[in-house]
Amino acid sequence: MKYKIGMFIISLGFISPLVGLIVPFFGLDEVTTNSLVAFFMVGGPEIFIIGGGALTGKKGLETIKAKVFAPAGPTRYALGAYLFIFALLANLVFAYVELLELYVIDLQTQLTITVAFDVLAIISILMMGKEFFIKLSELFVFKGVK
Repeated sequence: MKYKIGMFIISLGFISPLVGLIVPFFGLDEVTTNSLVAFFMVGGPEIFIIGGGALTGKKGLETIKAKVFAPAGPTRYALGAYLFIFALLANLVFAYVELLELYVIDLQTQLTITVAFDVLAIISILMMGKEFFIKLSELFVFKGVK
């Protein structure tokens, strides 16, 4: 039972930033809204993840590690790589469109589009699994010229 409660609390840690994004739409006063957003974006996830990790123990941490860093098959890896490249290029193109004033977009829409592309990049990295992190770490190893 302790394991299930801990996993639920850990999942709250991952969901709480999303809750922080919708708090301003609740119509609360400014101080309460700012306090709740700060908690859900900055302090809450850490508290939930550490607390849930303490409840689940080693078994819970191994479960999370196995799920997040699971080997990706070729299809999943390719889809993740394509989404990652798309997110980076789309963010770059969007930045230049805005800098060159080819199309005028209000600040709120700019923020929404940029955050969406960033979230897509993070999801695509997680889709590629541990193979991506292995390839990334190999970039920093000098093997010399043959």
